[in-house]
Amino acid sequence: MFNILEHSPYETFVKVGGVYKSPEDRNENYLGPLVAYDDIYIDVNGNKKNYVGFYYYNTAPIEQLSKATEYFSSLLAETIKANLCLPSYHLIASQEDFVLVTDIDKLLLYPISFFKKRVLAVADPEHGKKEESFLFYDRQNIQVGGNYIIFEGVCNNFFTTKQMIDLIESAEGNVIAIACVINRSKKKSFYGIPILSVVHIPTPQYRQDDPIVKKLIEECNIVWEPKKYWSFLQEEMRKCKK
Repeated sequence: MFNILEHSPYETFVKVGGVYKSPEDRNENYLGPLVAYDDIYIDVNGNKKNYVGFYYYNTAPIEQLSKATEYFSSLLAETIKANLCLPSYHLIASQEDFVLVTDIDKLLLYPISFFKKRVLAVADPEHGKKEESFLFYDRQNIQVGGNYIIFEGVCNNFFTTKQMIDLIESAEGNVIAIACVINRSKKKSFYGIPILSVVHIPTPQYRQDDPIVKKLIEECNIVWEPKKYWSFLQEEMRKCKK
C-alpha cells in the first residue's frame, strides 16, 4: 500500500516511481542509459541537438494514484495561494497535465484551460534529436488583461513554457507565475516570472559531445523518449539494485 511521506515531497515522488536515475558502478560511474531533454543546442556543424542527462522526473506515475495526486496538488495549491495575492487568475497547461492541473483547480476554484500539442517531427535518434512539436490554443480565447498561471508537471528547460508565454502575451494576457511539481532547473524565475514549485532540485544536463556522456552516446546507450519508455527505465534501475 502506498503511503505519503508527509514532510518529504521529493522522497514521496521517488517512492511513487516518478524519478529515474542512471545506475552506477561501484566507483559511482554512471552506467546509463542516458535520457534526452527537450532543451536544444547547436553543435559545431550547425546541427540541432538535444541536451542529455542522468536523471529524469515524470509526474505521470503520480496521476495513477489518487492519494499521490491529492498530496502534490494540495502542496502546490498552498504554494500558489501563499505567493499570489491577486483577486483572480486563470490556470493554463498543456493537455498532458490534465489530471494534476484539474485536481489543483478543485482547491483554487479559478478558470482553467489547456493548450494542445501538434507533432512536427518524430524522434530521430540517429541524429541526436527528440520529437519536435508545437503548442496551440483553439478552444477558449485568452482574455485581454487576464492573469494566467502556467502549470507544468516538471519545469525542465522552459521550452514549452516559453511557447505558452508567447501565446498568452501575444493575445495580451499576463503571465503572473509558473507553477510546477518539480523544478529541475537552477532558475527561480523565468523572464522575470516567478517559478512556484513543490520541489526545487537543480539537475545538470550535458551536450552530447561532453566527455562525461560521450562514451554512452557513442554506444547508443540513451533513451530519447523517456516518458514513452518509462517502464524500461524503471526496470534498469531495479536490475542494478539486485
